[in-house]
Amino acid sequence: MNYNSLELAGNLTKDVEISYTAGYTAGNVAIAKFGIAVNKKIKGVDKPMFIDCVAFRDCATNIEKFFQKGSNIFLIGELNLDQWDDKTTGAKRSKHTMNVRAFTFTESKKPADKPNEPQAGQAPQNDDDIPF
Repeated sequence: MNYNSLELAGNLTKDVEISYTAGYTAGNVAIAKFGIAVNKKIKGVDKPMFIDCVAFRDCATNIEKFFQKGSNIFLIGELNLDQWDDKTTGAKRSKHTMNVRAFTFTESKKPADKPNEPQAGQAPQNDDDIPF
């Protein structure tokens, strides 16, 4: 039996780069490329791992729309091995990437995004905001 499934939670290391394919009968397909950093604790010390990710179609456009550098994200996908010949040395090169099938928001909106609601420890702005 073979099974390829990968789940990662981390922070985007840069803004999402979006591009579109051309020339296919299905029309332009969105491709999002981005990287995430995932911390792994080794003897109490955080050791970051950097993973390149790629998403397609609606998943790609939604990630580009809602996330930017520093955003925390939970990804579901599969591990992929990219292989190529180095143009300068001719040596065979490879790296693992994640093909993203789905994502989940891990952070709620910050209280500052809701200007009409007082933050914890902040007094109401006027008498109408007092709940009694």
